[in-house]
Amino acid sequence: MTKCATCFNSVFDDQRLMVLVVWIWLGTVLAIFTEMGLLQSEFVRFGPSESCKYVGITLNTWRKWGAVAVFSAMSSFWNDIAEESLEPFFINVIRDVKGRYIPFSKLWCHLVTQLWTIYASIMSIFGLYTYFSQIDFMIIKLVVALAVQWFATYRYLRNKECEPAKFAQYFRQHDEIPDDNALQADVESGDLPPQTGGADDTSKLARIVARATEPGSKQNVPLVALPPRD
Repeated sequence: MTKCATCFNSVFDDQRLMVLVVWIWLGTVLAIFTEMGLLQSEFVRFGPSESCKYVGITLNTWRKWGAVAVFSAMSSFWNDIAEESLEPFFINVIRDVKGRYIPFSKLWCHLVTQLWTIYASIMSIFGLYTYFSQIDFMIIKLVVALAVQWFATYRYLRNKECEPAKFAQYFRQHDEIPDDNALQADVESGDLPPQTGGADDTSKLARIVARATEPGSKQNVPLVALPPRD
C-alpha cells in the first residue's frame, strides 16, 4: 500500500509522468473502440454526408459543411484564447485569498465573470454538437486549440528559466508555514522569518508581540519591525 501511494505521488508531482500515463490510457481506449468497429462508424467520416448533422441541420453539401468548419475553427479560437486570458485572472487575481489588490473595480470584476459564464454556457451547446457530429470537425478544433495553447504557453514561459533545484527549494519554503510557537521563538531570540509581506505573517507577529509585551509578561522581547503589508 505504501509503495502504491509513493508511486501515485510520484506521478502526481511529475507532470511529465502524468502526461505519459494519460496518453497510455488514451491509447488503450482507442484500441478497445477500434476493435469494436469505431473506424467503420458514421462518426469517422470526412466532408459532407447524409449522416452528418449539426444542431439538427444535415450537412450534405460542401457549402453547409464549409460554413460549419469555419464556424468551428473561429469558435475554437476565440473560446480558447479567451479562456487562456480569463481563467488565470479568475484564479490568480479574483479568487486568490492572499491577494489584496485588483486591476479593475469590483463592478467590472463581477461583470467580467458573469458575462464570461453566460457566453461559455451558450457556446458549450455548440461545442457538444461539434464533438458528436464528425471527426473532421474535432480535428479542426484540435488544430486551432494546439495553436492557441502554444501561443499562451509561450507567453507564460517567456520570462522563466529552467532551474529544477531552485524550483524545488521555492516550493519547500512555501510549504513550510511556521506556526505561532515557531514565530514566538524567533521573536524572543531576535531572529525573524523572511519578510514575505504577507498579511498572515504580519498578523501572527503582531499577536505574538502583543502577548509578549502585555503588562505582567516575563518575556524579554526585543523591539522588532513588522513586515510591510504591501
